[in-house]
Amino acid sequence: MGQVFISYSRRDIDVVESIVSELEASGIDVWLDREDIKPGKQWRKQIVEGIDTAEAFILNLSPNSAASDNVLKELNLAEEALEPFILPVMLSEMKIPDEMRYQLAGTQFIAYHLDSKRGVHDLVAEIKKRRSATADRPPIQPPAFREVEVILENETLESFSKHAQQKFLEILGEIIHGSIVDIGKSFVITKVEEISST
Repeated sequence: MGQVFISYSRRDIDVVESIVSELEASGIDVWLDREDIKPGKQWRKQIVEGIDTAEAFILNLSPNSAASDNVLKELNLAEEALEPFILPVMLSEMKIPDEMRYQLAGTQFIAYHLDSKRGVHDLVAEIKKRRSATADRPPIQPPAFREVEVILENETLESFSKHAQQKFLEILGEIIHGSIVDIGKSFVITKVEEISST
């Protein structure tokens, strides 16, 4: 079985750890960043892979998480991922921020803030229900590549010399560890190849 990705604000760590303990006691494996986030490519890559390969994405909602740029980024990644279904858990009563309303429209919320025991029970039941519905599927694998669109402001192919274009594409390819797929009038689309983790 896959892992459940836990998205939360560090300011809510005590209540989130309590929920995680209940999930683990129910036999649900979780992906929770328990270490201080350090900037760096490797950590960001692990978060992206954690979301891409999760069987569920638990969004712990509070005023703290609603104000977190990292939580919003994780929610955006979960929406783009093929597999994980999003389970919003209301840690406290709050208004959903506009930045999250689109992704959460029509989604059933788990009202942990009204009754914590019932909230955990409902969360476990929902994960197990979805798990049994997808039991015959093969394990989720991270995508083989991602497409990235780079917008060059105030530049067009006509004003960007061939030599400058080639140099830019070489540097871009080195940065993203990928190859160029297409060049438009004012943008570049690249194919990003996964780096093997050996």
